[in-house]
Amino acid sequence: MFRFEVSRQFCDDEVRIRTEVFVVEQGFVVEFDQDDAVSLHITMYDGDDAVAVCRLIPDGDGRSCSLGRLAVDSNRRGEGLGRMMVCEAESVAVSRGWHEVRLSAQTRARGFYESCGYEAYGDEYLDEWCPHIMMRKVL
Repeated sequence: MFRFEVSRQFCDDEVRIRTEVFVVEQGFVVEFDQDDAVSLHITMYDGDDAVAVCRLIPDGDGRSCSLGRLAVDSNRRGEGLGRMMVCEAESVAVSRGWHEVRLSAQTRARGFYESCGYEAYGDEYLDEWCPHIMMRKVL
């Protein structure tokens, strides 16, 4: 049975999963940043085991937020957990009165986000060494 925890502070489970995915697997150097201090952190648990994480960063307009750092434990990929995290993040956004979610997607994940209803806009750009594209969805 899955459960979600939403917090203003990130937990050890989130640090572990984000480090595993973004630092060890993908080689990003700057993983933890100033946005962590202002984000809502969402962790998905299967029983006692953390299996996926993401964060929502409120935008200054009070009507929208940015979804970021979506990561699924490497042992649990292919189970649809990423899609479940996006749905939960959108539910949290709606509960906060946010009407739009934006995100900076790795271009290789663009199809996944499009399948969740997100639309790309703008030009591709590099974040560290990795190509990204901006995407958004009106809730």
